Amino acid sequence: MEQQETIEKVKGDGGEATPAQEKTELQLLKEEVADIASDTQNNVYYRRHAAEDTRYCRWDAQSTDGRKHREDGDGAEPFPFEGASDARIRTADTVVNERVATLVTAAMRSIAKVKGMETTDEKFASRLQILLRWVIRNHLGSKYRVEITRLCQFQEGDSPGAAMLGVFWRQETALKMQDVSLAALIELAATAYQEQNQGDPEATQAFVEEFTAMLQDPEHEADAANWLMALFPTLKPRRARKVARELAETGAAEFPVPYLKEDGIELVALRLYEDVWIPRNTRDLQKSRVIFWREWLSRVDLEERRISRGYSEEFIKSVLEKGAGESGLPQYTDYWEEAVGGDYSNKHWVRSDIDKRKNEYEVITAFFRAVNDDGIPGVYTMPFSYHADEPASPRELLDYRHGLYPFVWFPHEILNNRLLDTRGLPELLMTHQNSFKLLHDSFADHTQLATVPPLEIAVNRPRGAVVVGPLKQVKTKRQGDVRWMDPPAYPKGNEHQQEEVRRQIDEYTGRISELVPPDLVALMQVFMTGQFLEFLRDAKRMILQLSQQYMTDESLARVIGPGGLPVARGIQEIQGQFDIELSFDPRDLNQEYLDKKITMIATALLPMDTLSTIQRDRLVQILFQSMDPNLAEETLQPVESANRREIEEEETNFVKIKAGIEPPLVPEGQNYQLRLQTIMGIGQKNPAAMQDLSEMSREILANRLKFFQFQLQQQQNAQIGRVGTQPTLDGQAQAAPQQGPPR
Repeated sequence: MEQQETIEKVKGDGGEATPAQEKTELQLLKEEVADIASDTQNNVYYRRHAAEDTRYCRWDAQSTDGRKHREDGDGAEPFPFEGASDARIRTADTVVNERVATLVTAAMRSIAKVKGMETTDEKFASRLQILLRWVIRNHLGSKYRVEITRLCQFQEGDSPGAAMLGVFWRQETALKMQDVSLAALIELAATAYQEQNQGDPEATQAFVEEFTAMLQDPEHEADAANWLMALFPTLKPRRARKVARELAETGAAEFPVPYLKEDGIELVALRLYEDVWIPRNTRDLQKSRVIFWREWLSRVDLEERRISRGYSEEFIKSVLEKGAGESGLPQYTDYWEEAVGGDYSNKHWVRSDIDKRKNEYEVITAFFRAVNDDGIPGVYTMPFSYHADEPASPRELLDYRHGLYPFVWFPHEILNNRLLDTRGLPELLMTHQNSFKLLHDSFADHTQLATVPPLEIAVNRPRGAVVVGPLKQVKTKRQGDVRWMDPPAYPKGNEHQQEEVRRQIDEYTGRISELVPPDLVALMQVFMTGQFLEFLRDAKRMILQLSQQYMTDESLARVIGPGGLPVARGIQEIQGQFDIELSFDPRDLNQEYLDKKITMIATALLPMDTLSTIQRDRLVQILFQSMDPNLAEETLQPVESANRREIEEEETNFVKIKAGIEPPLVPEGQNYQLRLQTIMGIGQKNPAAMQDLSEMSREILANRLKFFQFQLQQQQNAQIGRVGTQPTLDGQAQAAPQQGPPR
């Protein structure tokens, strides 16, 4: 039996495909698209519509005032009465937004630390950490926060409850006007000719003379235009002839040429089954048979990719001819409020078939794992359109050196082996939100009935004869002719039941609430942010790996300084030599908890650290970052840098003292021990420096030493107050310098 062809096998060595192979692979990819599209339509969208109805509070016959009205429905009498409550209770939306706020805060406040696998990698790791921070803060900027927010909204609020983050290296071109003189063009052509002919000077000189004559001769305009198109491939024949004519007439010309406008990391939050498709049986994203990424491009963006990504003219023409808005994957339609049957008083929420992709064109990029004839696997990519008979560009091996799909999976929950078996919060909170709405509406309806209850009137009284209102008078013929009806007593358990529903929601989602034990809230919050940061770490690792691979030496030098080169660029170095750590405790957002933690460290842990096992500089850094990570990063410096600055300042102060100038005595925030040692060291290394001091300078220096000793004694007194004494030898060591400055 002939083996069925599959996209998981590429012919030959996996390099360039023949036209026949390319056609077969394109057909196989289209079949995969059709299969996934059918599966998605049947198994995903009905869940998503129900979840969105819950989150956005959508149902038929809604009114803007949150009441039930006859004219907003199908004409039937509203139940239980006209004007009854029909409130939108946004429980699911509230919980989703709270969790999104927590996760985005964790992403923005967590500090990425790059660590090498070996101790010799520390210098490289510190450079890469600077590089990663620059890419996120400077290159991506506000787009980083926007994409992370979208990602969290998809992860928490969608159904299935998951999202993907695409991490790509993006290049985009734009046009600029190029001024070129005849002399500059001749030099450019000579350089190109010399490279082609292996630097033969005589042949190059002969070519320059011939080329110059050709450019200056109007009769050779066509030949000159051909040379111009060879030197500037984006020039079209008509414009090339015009440029050749201008060069012959004036010796100069101006024409548009493309330049690289964008060259860096692109971060894209992708919604499942709207932006990106995977088979439903996928268990590990990096082992997925295929991943389809759909983009909607304007005509400008589509045409631009001819230069930046090598899209063929035939493909672009085919896509444009098919028309905008056409899709090979199912369109997930939004909801639109429309009139039914032309009656604009009869409003319903309906799924619209109106194509919102006006003037946009679909391009699908397939990423798939395949083996070549030697059984060696690789990640391949091919952009195409479902409606074009040729791909946008040839199938090629993805050259990202990390060797992975450029996507990271972000689930709301992990239930079993299949990635897609994860539920979003609106889907999970659907019944609880409905319970809240029922309890709220019943209370509101009872309030209306109790405030103005129904009237009981005699059967023979004319309709409309009784009008109830402030200061209105109702005439009766006999006692009891008109009276209020007594509505049934409202259930006293409503408030208790609302509180119980709220408790269930808070407990299930780990919300901060008085109804939930604090330890459970802390556990759920730490678990939620910890899981999210693990996946975000994978994305940041990809950002770093692509930056290592594609950033030029000039760009790296601008980011981390000339001393920062070289940066590891090899496949082994990119794939495994450096790792990233992300940490964030959501409890630090609670100022009361943070205060207690700092107090416990200061009053309990530090005094117990008799062996100095705590790295106090790291402790200060971590606590400062917990309070304000941005301020900590701007103001904190490594211990080595801080000590070097203290030493340099004190050496400068000694020069001032020698000149008879007294430096200020700073009562706090200095390393007095190090400054004292620095001054004493000057006298030990260079006794002559002390002997040359004037009497005034000696007095200033002695007073400064006395000041340092006093500050150190104050610190010791604080320690003695805790332990009751001080070490004998330490006391003698501190007392020794009291003799005054060396002479």
